[in-house]
Amino acid sequence: MIGSVILSLLLSATVTAAPPEPAKVAPETSETSALPDEAIVVELRRARIAGEIGDRDRQRARLDALVAAHPSDPTALAAALAFHRETDGDVETTRAVRAKLLDALAQPGRSVPLPLLREISRDPKTPDDELARVLAVLVAQPGTGAERVARLQMRVELLDRLHRKGEVIVALDELATVDGDPMVALRLLRAYREAGRWEDVLRVTALTQATPSGIEFGWWRLDAFAALSRFDELSTEALALVGRTRPSPAMAAILSPYLAGRFFPYVFVLLDNGRREPAETLATAIEAASPAQVDVKRLRVMLFGSPEDRVAFLSSAAGSTIASEDPDRIRAEAQQRLLARDYATAHELYKRLEDLGPTVAPMDASDWFNAGLAAIETESWSDAESAMTHAVDGGASKPRALAHRARARIMLGRTSDGITDAEAALAIDPKSKHACYAMYLAYQMRGDTANADKWLARSKAP
Repeated sequence: MIGSVILSLLLSATVTAAPPEPAKVAPETSETSALPDEAIVVELRRARIAGEIGDRDRQRARLDALVAAHPSDPTALAAALAFHRETDGDVETTRAVRAKLLDALAQPGRSVPLPLLREISRDPKTPDDELARVLAVLVAQPGTGAERVARLQMRVELLDRLHRKGEVIVALDELATVDGDPMVALRLLRAYREAGRWEDVLRVTALTQATPSGIEFGWWRLDAFAALSRFDELSTEALALVGRTRPSPAMAAILSPYLAGRFFPYVFVLLDNGRREPAETLATAIEAASPAQVDVKRLRVMLFGSPEDRVAFLSSAAGSTIASEDPDRIRAEAQQRLLARDYATAHELYKRLEDLGPTVAPMDASDWFNAGLAAIETESWSDAESAMTHAVDGGASKPRALAHRARARIMLGRTSDGITDAEAALAIDPKSKHACYAMYLAYQMRGDTANADKWLARSKAP
C-alpha cells in the first residue's frame, strides 16, 4: 500500500469508463481545485497495482517518474512521501519529497485537507522547521465549524512538539471557545496556573462553570482568589463550593474525607491573612457537610474552640483511639499528641500500638524512636530503654537513639551501660547535646561534681 488513506482524501472523483456527461461550468473560486489531473490518477493506480503484486521497484519507479513530471502536484507528492516513508524510513529521499510537498501546499489559494497535514507531520522524526511549515498552513487555513476545531487541535499538538509554550496558551484559549470538551479547559487552566495568570484562570472558569461538564472548576477559582489576595471572594466561593460538593449519604463515607481535606488549606489561608471570622465560618460549614469526620471537628475545635472545648475534644479523641484496634489511627493520633507535647497520652497510645503486636501493628524504627521520646518525657525509663533499643536495632538515627537510651539506663541505675551508650553517640556526633546531658547525669549520679559541671556546660554549648 502507498498511502491509500491519503489518496482517498485527495481523489474526490474516480476515473471511470462511463460515457462523459455534458460539460458544466464550475463557479469561479479563489482556491485551487483538489481534483488531480486524470493522468496522475491513472499513474497512481498503476503504481498501486505494482505494489499490490509485490513489485516495489516498479512502484518506486512509477512514483519517482510521476514526481519528476509533476513536481508541484500534492497528490503525486503525497503518494511518493507515503511510499518512501514506509519503504525507506526518514532518509534523504523521504525528507526531500516531504519538503517538495510542503512547498506545494504553501502555494497561495490552495486548500489542504487536514488529514494530509496530519500524515505529513505524524512522523516523530519530522524536523522542527517542517513542522513549523505545517503549522503555518494551519494558521493560513483555519477552517470553519467542526473543521476549525480539528485544525485548532492540531495546532496545539504541533505547538507542543515545537515547545512554544506562549503560543500553546493562545491556541488553547481559542480552542476552548469553540470546543466544549472540558479536558481542553482543564489543560488551558493548567497552562495559565503554571504561568501565574490567575485573572485568566478566573475568566476561563467563569465560562466553564456555566456548562454542564460534570467537572467542578470551583477549586481553580479558590486557588486564583488566594493567589490574588481576594480573600472576601475566596470566602464566598469556598462556602458555595462546600454546598455544591456535599456528597450524598450513600457516598459520604468514601468522599467526605477527601473533599473535607481539600478545604483545609483555604481555612488556613483566610486565618493567616487576618480573616478569622470567615475562616471559622468555613470550618463550621465543612463540619456540617462532613459531620462524621473527626479530622474536620479537630480542625474547628483546635483552631476556633474554647480551651474547655479543646480539652474535651482531645480527651474524647484519645479515649476512642486507645480503644480502637486500627493501628494507623493509633499511630497518627500518637504522632499528633507527641507534636502537641501531650506526652502522657502519646506514651499510652504507643503502648497500645505495641500491645497489638507486630502482626497487627508493625512498628518501624521511627515509631520506636517516637515511643521512646514519649516514655522519656513521662519518666517511664524501662519503656524508654526498650523502645530506644528497638530504634537502634531498626536503623534510627544512632547518635540520638543511643543518647536517649543512655539517659534511660542511667536513670535505671545502670550508669556504666549509660556511659557506654553516650560515648558511642559522641563518637558519631561529638556535639550531641543529648549525649552530653546523659554524661552529666551519669557523673552527677556518681557524685563527681567537677565532671558533671563540665558535661552540663557542653550540653548547653551552641
